[in-house]
Amino acid sequence: KLAKKGTISKFQSGRFKDDPEIEAELLSIVAQILRNNGRVNAAEPLVVRALEIKRKRNTDESKLARSMEH
Repeated sequence: KLAKKGTISKFQSGRFKDDPEIEAELLSIVAQILRNNGRVNAAEPLVVRALEIKRKRNTDESKLARSMEH
């Protein structure tokens, strides 16, 4: 139950705005947990946000793709 609204709201609150790499990594981890638990619909917005953050920070698309594999 890690990905309860309280956990997700910490991402939405801007708590990690000063460290976008950490925010993207944590979003990816929580999304993976959700997917592993069959909650694909709940994971999708987290994956999208993580991708947005990583795209802003990476211009190398192959590196971006590798970072999202886990």
